[in-house]
Amino acid sequence: MAFDFVNYINTTLAAQQPALLPDDHDEQKKNYTLHLTSAVLDSYIKQFDQDAFTAYQDLLQYPSPLTATAERHAHHIIEMNQSFKQLLLPISHSVDALIKAIAVQITSEVHQLDQTSALGALGIQELLHQQYENMQNQLQPWFWTAIGQPALASPATSIPHLSSTPDAQAINAQFNQLIHQKEHASLQSRSASEQHVDQSHSPLKHRKLTFLIVTIILIVLTLMMLSYAKF
Repeated sequence: MAFDFVNYINTTLAAQQPALLPDDHDEQKKNYTLHLTSAVLDSYIKQFDQDAFTAYQDLLQYPSPLTATAERHAHHIIEMNQSFKQLLLPISHSVDALIKAIAVQITSEVHQLDQTSALGALGIQELLHQQYENMQNQLQPWFWTAIGQPALASPATSIPHLSSTPDAQAINAQFNQLIHQKEHASLQSRSASEQHVDQSHSPLKHRKLTFLIVTIILIVLTLMMLSYAKF
């Protein structure tokens, strides 16, 4: 299964900004943030699927246009779906702040992952698109209708119990493993490239060294001849 970016974002957000939903039980918080994060992430998936290279250029900007687009996308999905609005009714006062925090967090994490692992436009597109598989196993059918993907809905789909939700250590381990794999591949590629460059420059280095030695010998001989001439 692909790396579970949705749960990684939720875990990171809960650790860094626990005050966003201070009055709700952990299980209910997970339910809110699961749906909101999935709605926001859907915007990133669609933007990279539509034009990965343009979306990648937007990602590199600060502030990134991807963030604002994702916020508008999530608000539109909620506004157009009664089930979504009903779900979020108890936290209606916090929805705007949550959406903004999630969008900023996703942009930051994707940007950091790209810098660390050199994923590039197509690598990020692949990582994001794989998230539909993870989201499908955790969300109810009405969510897929809300984001315009009814074909991905399954009658058996339901929100998992707290015990079946990946814990923070498992999510972070999976994320770190992904980064390690990308770093290892990047280092191997860089090492091979440097070795090739070094080998291609070896004959030139040899000629330069030979010229230097010959020049030194000629200087020494000239000095010796001048010294003998004085006598």
